[in-house]
Amino acid sequence: EHPGDRVVGAFSIKILLAIDSGHIGAAELEALLDPAGTTADDRILRARVMTRGADEGPPAQFQGRIAAARKILDGVLREDPDNVDALFATFENIREDEGASDAAITYLAKALAIDPHNGLWRMELLELYLRDGRKTDAIALLRPIVNLPHGGLEVQEAVATIRSLGGL
Repeated sequence: EHPGDRVVGAFSIKILLAIDSGHIGAAELEALLDPAGTTADDRILRARVMTRGADEGPPAQFQGRIAAARKILDGVLREDPDNVDALFATFENIREDEGASDAAITYLAKALAIDPHNGLWRMELLELYLRDGRKTDAIALLRPIVNLPHGGLEVQEAVATIRSLGGL
């Protein structure tokens, strides 16, 4: 509805990447990018779309697309090492390339340390820690939830998970 509106395009890409339904291809996402965009946010979105599109292209081009996206993200992180969007995008890029490796987990953990209220990242990191049997890291990740003052369902679930890991 708003062709050429770069703010609407960037917002749309972020929403579509967040829901990650797989029904929208990288080409459709790329069409929403600001072709003249040079801000850190523009470059991060471009790299995220490139990472997402790496699987959609010919297998012979996969590594080149992943590497090109990572180069963009490395540039953003050189300028601003604490850019949480670039850290998360680098996590996605490495995960796409290597799977949930220690390097990927490190980027996600750093992003979460900077933005500790991001529940989606916390749950993703918890899943990775549990998958790798990193009980101590999983318990440390859940402690802030256990200490929430409201004592709601998420607190109960965190307590139950920590107990199941032998932490309480």
